[in-house]
Amino acid sequence: MKPLIASMLIVAALPVLADVRLPEALSDHMVLQQNAEVTLWGWTTTAGSTVDIETSWGIKAQARSDDSGEWRVKVKTPAAQTLDKGLRTEHITFSNRGENTLQLQDILIGEVWLLAGQSNMEVMLCPVEPKGAANWYGEQFWGEESKYSDRPGLRLLNIIETAAMTPQKDCKALFPSHLAQPKDANGLMSKAYRGWQPCSIATAPYFSAVAYYFGATLQAKLKVPVGLVTASGGATPIETWMSLDALLTIPGYEKATTALNRDGPAGFFNGMIAPLLPMAIKGVCWYQGESNLGLRGKYAQLLRTLIGDWRKRFGGGDIPFYVVQLVPFGDGRDGNQAELREAQTSALQLNKTGLVVTNDLAERDNIHPKNKRDVGRRLAWQALSKTYGSKDVVADGPTFQSCELNDAKIQITFRDIGGGLVSRDGRPLTCFEVAGADGKIVSAKAVIEGDKVIVSAPNVTEPKFVYFAWGDGDTPNLMSRDGLPAAQFRAKLPKLPE
Repeated sequence: MKPLIASMLIVAALPVLADVRLPEALSDHMVLQQNAEVTLWGWTTTAGSTVDIETSWGIKAQARSDDSGEWRVKVKTPAAQTLDKGLRTEHITFSNRGENTLQLQDILIGEVWLLAGQSNMEVMLCPVEPKGAANWYGEQFWGEESKYSDRPGLRLLNIIETAAMTPQKDCKALFPSHLAQPKDANGLMSKAYRGWQPCSIATAPYFSAVAYYFGATLQAKLKVPVGLVTASGGATPIETWMSLDALLTIPGYEKATTALNRDGPAGFFNGMIAPLLPMAIKGVCWYQGESNLGLRGKYAQLLRTLIGDWRKRFGGGDIPFYVVQLVPFGDGRDGNQAELREAQTSALQLNKTGLVVTNDLAERDNIHPKNKRDVGRRLAWQALSKTYGSKDVVADGPTFQSCELNDAKIQITFRDIGGGLVSRDGRPLTCFEVAGADGKIVSAKAVIEGDKVIVSAPNVTEPKFVYFAWGDGDTPNLMSRDGLPAAQFRAKLPKLPE
């Protein structure tokens, strides 16, 4: 009888299965998008159950679960309270009549952004042990920034890497991620943080550095709570972040099928993005492309298709979408890097998009440069200028507008030159090249004249093409007086009149 009694006691001690269950994206400490109709959703263990929802800001609603037990309801959120008035927290109660009640607490109303991509988006703020195990762990400025990382109005949600064959309803949110589980001085695993978490000295070190600096910069200007959701995975191509339906519309991908690996079409979309689609978000930041180098002629269409598809699936409308351009690295000149960066620029053909240029942040032989602070800040400047309308924020550096030939010299006009064009280091301009009718590319001299750049090469008297920062590792020194670098370009000179 004793074994039987012990078994009965164990069973009795098990928790009762809750009748209402919420997704990982809804938890204590979360941020809900302000002034929006946000979706609240979850499941009941019994189909056809009624769920009562009540918010602390005065909304009452009901939802009924379908045959699979899933329910959804939309509720209106109020305007965010500015942080100078204190941190106003909210709560939401979910009740299944006669069954169980759940309450989410410490909820903030503010701005919610999704940041996605591959390893450069995944780089954490704090280096992990053993040192040097992965050269993309650890951000350059953490020693300084750690003093300011207790930010209770900044909330973090990190979706861990998950590939799936079909779009999933839920995901896992955890950091440190399973890729980097740091240990303490005694060799023990550090504490894992599940779901939404306030940004603090305990949690920030294991969060995306780019996302952290983006959110901190955004919050410093807007002075409201900010929620950051990250979904990233090193060495992942764009195809795995696209829905299969979207990918099948691209020529050459008509027969694509989902595969459960890091390169598999739609795998990470199904496992990491699909579970977030009911969320109300303000916009998306995208930092990816390293794993698509060499995909000539395809990446531009893939990126624009991803943007359009995510916009549709996140509730429609042109939600802002900001892209980080890859840094230059290495010494090659096969055109793969330049064409990939050019393809990233093609996102600007769509409304409410922006591009962060990073050619001044490169480390010659490191595809994962450690300066993520400036990347995150520049992403925030894009959002502040173009989404929030901040007039005193400069988001873009010099960008090619036009060129013309005059006495064997090429006159290049840029837009977004801010206070004017300058050389970053005070030296002659670098990384300008020209080519004649034979297509042979040669180095060229470039000088600033007013708000234009004049380019010439003594041995090319009839230039047909002009290039800027087209080599793999080119780190040009042309920038605006506002401190933002000029973007790479290539251009064919217009034909002179007969």
